[in-house]
Amino acid sequence: MTALRPMSEIKLYLDEDVNPKLARDLRDRGYDAVSTNEVPNLGRSDREQMEYAQAHGRALVTHNRDDFLVIASEYAIRETSHYGILYIPQVAYGPLLQRTLQFLAKTKESVVRDVFLWIP
Repeated sequence: MTALRPMSEIKLYLDEDVNPKLARDLRDRGYDAVSTNEVPNLGRSDREQMEYAQAHGRALVTHNRDDFLVIASEYAIRETSHYGILYIPQVAYGPLLQRTLQFLAKTKESVVRDVFLWIP
């Protein structure tokens, strides 16, 4: 199998629901990724997590679809720009890593700006 290589420099911020190992494994493959507990921002609200991602030029990765759909809607209504919200359903770690790598290998940073995207 051919190794997946970064297509663009999407900087990621994983909220606390996402396995922090994902950030390390993505970095090992050339991606810029940090997790909430590395920063550290554990225990902060979803809005605070989004504000952190925005302030640091990072797309937020989450398993929390419902709350972040609300936040994405609020940003859209206020016409506030952000670096993207990437929702990926909770799955076992192997498929989580693979789905994330496949998405990142074919997606440019400009595609995720100002949108809520589901990574199937």
